[in-house]
Amino acid sequence: MTYPITEEPAEPAPPAPARRRRTGLIALAVVATVLVGAAGTLGFLYFDAKARGAALTAEAADLDQRQLDATGMLLDGNGLLSKARTDASTASNARLKAEATGKKMADCQDAARAMKQADLGGGPQQVFEAAVLKVMSAC
Repeated sequence: MTYPITEEPAEPAPPAPARRRRTGLIALAVVATVLVGAAGTLGFLYFDAKARGAALTAEAADLDQRQLDATGMLLDGNGLLSKARTDASTASNARLKAEATGKKMADCQDAARAMKQADLGGGPQQVFEAAVLKVMSAC
């Protein structure tokens, strides 16, 4: 069987589908862009703070080392000061002892001169014996 060709459309064409709105997709793209920017900014701030922290740690270690060096020098200086004070005290004691010995030697020398005068002067024996006793007690 053959159907006759007619020029009338059998059914009208369905209407074109309504165009979908893309507002959700645009909002999602904007939110994603903001989140990527925020993540980049926070990443930059994190690594910048980490680098600053490392620099401050190195500086603190350097300051600690300098403090230890200064403390060591202070202790060395205190040791040297203590030794200098001890040496000064020893020298002072030696000076006082030498002065006492010098005075004693001066007394001995004076007594020996008096004995020599008594012996050479030809004076009485008692003067000479007194001078000898003086030499014996002074020397």
